[in-house]
Amino acid sequence: MLKIGDFSRLTRVSIRMLRYYDEIGLLPPAAIDGSTGYRYYSADQIETVHGIKSLREMGFGFPEFGEWLKESGNTRRLLELLAKQKHQIAETIEQENEKLLRVGRMLEHLTKEDSTMDYTIALKSVPAYRVLSLRNIIPAYNAEGVLWEELTRFAGANGVKALEPSYAIYHDQGYKEQDVMSR
Repeated sequence: MLKIGDFSRLTRVSIRMLRYYDEIGLLPPAAIDGSTGYRYYSADQIETVHGIKSLREMGFGFPEFGEWLKESGNTRRLLELLAKQKHQIAETIEQENEKLLRVGRMLEHLTKEDSTMDYTIALKSVPAYRVLSLRNIIPAYNAEGVLWEELTRFAGANGVKALEPSYAIYHDQGYKEQDVMSR
């Protein structure tokens, strides 16, 4: 039997953490001296501690591998936990890669010479011309394409050709997350 300090040095897990593992029922000492309260661990528990450390390094929380330990190290359950964790890590990596791409695009955009939008606003008179328009409420700005598709189908079915550039007008007073009035 090993005193908690010796066990701590062998496993490279702090005494505080070993006490915490005991407190949550993850790794109780093999024996506790009734008169002194000293905690003793067996050499067999070293492998368990290494398993706990490995699972922690893989991102597992105490509830997940605590459940596995209570099942006496059931290999099938461990395989399920590992597969689930692998899937979650892959999803996280995918999300983080997407963020990385967006940051890269923003950096690229901001470092270009012509990245500043220097617009001059001018009031001009234009000759009158006919307009084909469709006004509707869409769920969000990115759904504007639905209106363009509907307008294009109507124009095609009625032999209308666009001679001028196409525009979208938003009739809302400010930015809205949903129910956008567009024409």
